[in-house]
Amino acid sequence: VTRADTVLRPLFRYCQYEVKQAGQPTMEEPRLGSDGAAKPTFEDGQDQDAIVFRDHELVLDNKELRVLLLKLQSLEQELKDQQNDTTNNTTSNSETQFLTALSILDDALELVQSLEKGLAQVSTGGPAVQAKLQEYALWKGYLQYCKTQKVMEHTEKLLSSQQQQEDGTMGPAEKVHVYDALLKHAKSLLALPRPGQEGVAAGAEEDDEFALQVQASILRLRALKTYNMGWFYYSQLH
Repeated sequence: VTRADTVLRPLFRYCQYEVKQAGQPTMEEPRLGSDGAAKPTFEDGQDQDAIVFRDHELVLDNKELRVLLLKLQSLEQELKDQQNDTTNNTTSNSETQFLTALSILDDALELVQSLEKGLAQVSTGGPAVQAKLQEYALWKGYLQYCKTQKVMEHTEKLLSSQQQQEDGTMGPAEKVHVYDALLKHAKSLLALPRPGQEGVAAGAEEDDEFALQVQASILRLRALKTYNMGWFYYSQLH
C-alpha cells in the first residue's frame, strides 16, 4: 500500500464527487506510481490530463505543452522498445534520444516560463491569478526535475557501461568527479518549488516524501563517491 493508495486517490475521488454534485464535468483519475508521482499518459482525444508533483495536481490545459509531453512520452516508449530489442544498436540510439529528450524538456520549460511571464504582466494579481502563477512555478519544477533525473540516469548508465568493459578507461579519480557532479544535480532537486512554499513551516521536510527520496539519493551518491575516493588513495599507496 502506497501513499498514492491511502492519501492521494481517496482525496481525488472525494473531489470528483463534489464536482459531480455541483454539476460540473470531471476528469479521469490520474495514474499514480508507487512514489506518489503521476505516470501520465497524454492522449490527443482528451481535453485535460494531469500529473502529480510533490503531492500537488498539475492540470495540463495548454495544447503546446501537451504536444511536447506527447513527444517526450513517445520518445521514452521508443527507447524502451529498443532496449528490449537486442538486435539494435541501442548505444548510439539512446544517446541521440537522450539529447532529443533534453531538447523537448528545454522547449517545455521555455513555454511555461513564457506563459508565466505573460500572465504576470497582464493580470491584476487576484487569488485565481496567484494560484495559476504557483501552478506554473510547479510546472517548471516538475520539468526541471524530469530533466535532472534524465541527466543523472544517463550519466549513471555510462558509468555502469564503463565498469562492464574490461578495458574501461575511467579510473577511481575520474569516477569521483562524475559522482561529485551527480551529487550537485541531486542536491539541486531540493531547491525545486513545492506547493505553499512561502508558508512552509520549519521541519516540514520530514513530511515531504519527495525531499526524503532526494535525500536518500544524495546519501547513495555520496557513499559511491567516498568509495571511489578510497580506491583512488589506496591505488596511490600501492
